[in-house]
Amino acid sequence: MKKISVSELTFAQIRAASKEFRKREERDSIYKITTKLVNEAWAKKGKGFTLADAISVLLLVWNQGFYRYGRLNFTKFDKAIKKNKPLLAKFRKRKIASFTAKDETTIKKLFNDLLEATSIKTRKQKKKMVSPVSVAKALHMMAPRFFPLWDGAIAVGWGCRFNRDNAADKYLKFMRQNKELMGKYSGRGLTLKMIDECSYAIYTAGWYPR
Repeated sequence: MKKISVSELTFAQIRAASKEFRKREERDSIYKITTKLVNEAWAKKGKGFTLADAISVLLLVWNQGFYRYGRLNFTKFDKAIKKNKPLLAKFRKRKIASFTAKDETTIKKLFNDLLEATSIKTRKQKKKMVSPVSVAKALHMMAPRFFPLWDGAIAVGWGCRFNRDNAADKYLKFMRQNKELMGKYSGRGLTLKMIDECSYAIYTAGWYPR
C-alpha cells in the first residue's frame, strides 16, 4: 500500500496517528524526561549536568542505532551548544510560524555545527560518521516550538531524503513543510511533536493507517 502524505491528512487523522504513536511507542517517556532535564539545565537549575548531558539522554536512546557504532563526544557536543546558546536562546522563544527565508543561512550554519559536534568515529575502522537525525533531535529539544523532529524514514516520507552533504538544505525544506502544515491547522492545538508522532506512526513504524 502506498504510504499517505502527512500534508494531505485531516487534523482528525493526524491526531489519530499521534494517538497510535502514544499507545505503542514505549520510549516516549525518554522525551518527557529529557524535556524536564533540558528545562532545568537551561535555567541553570540542573545540578551536576549540562544541556549536552540532558540532550544526550534522548540521543543515546532514540538514536541508539547510530551510536552503537561509536561514542558521542560529550566534550565536543557541550562546546558546540555553549558556543551557539545565545542563538539557540532566540530560537527557543520562537514558534515555527515565525520562520522565514531570512533565518535559513543562520540555521544552516547552526545545523552543520551540530552535525560535526554529534558525529562519531566508528570503533573498528575509525571512520567519521554524521547523523542529521541527531541534529534535528538536539535542535528540537532546545527549541521545541521552532525546530521539528525527523528520522531517516520520515525525511524520505516528506520528500526530504538527505545525505551527508545536503542534510542542512533538506532540513530547511522540512521546516518549510512543517510550517505550512502548522499554519493549515492553526488554532487546533497542533504541535511539532504531534506532527512527528504522526509521521513516525506512518513512515517509521507503519502503525497508521491500520
